[in-house]
Amino acid sequence: MKNVNDDMILDKYNCSDIDPFATNDVIVYLADQLKLTQKDLVEQTGLHKSQMSRIFNKKEIPTKEQLERLSVPLKISKELLWLIGGYILPESKEGPLISELKTLNKQLKSIHEEIKNKQTSYEMDSNLTTKEKEFIKEYIEFTQYRKERNRQYK
Repeated sequence: MKNVNDDMILDKYNCSDIDPFATNDVIVYLADQLKLTQKDLVEQTGLHKSQMSRIFNKKEIPTKEQLERLSVPLKISKELLWLIGGYILPESKEGPLISELKTLNKQLKSIHEEIKNKQTSYEMDSNLTTKEKEFIKEYIEFTQYRKERNRQYK
């Protein structure tokens, strides 16, 4: 049963920054690490290619059944994917997964930091004028605002 009450998840797992697409990030990260394409995952899980595309592009949050199917080719426990996805686990399954979850969380934060650094690398380009840099910065901020607004309405 999916738990959509963020406060309950935050209290239960003592997390301060739940990302609704954290599971999607983990799936993409693991697929990349294992050199698996969307097509590979479609073939190994039986999920439809449009579902896989929506998962990879953060247009759809995977269901518990989809996470169970994805856990095998991604070589991760289904319980950990469920936990990241906001599903409440039986008490007996929680202990061994918490340390694995913390490790994945650190890796994801590192990846997000890399992405963030790449997005601001335009500031290093000395060929751009100050006005061009300001325009690019404003455009990036506007795009981020628009994406965040779109997430809120989904």
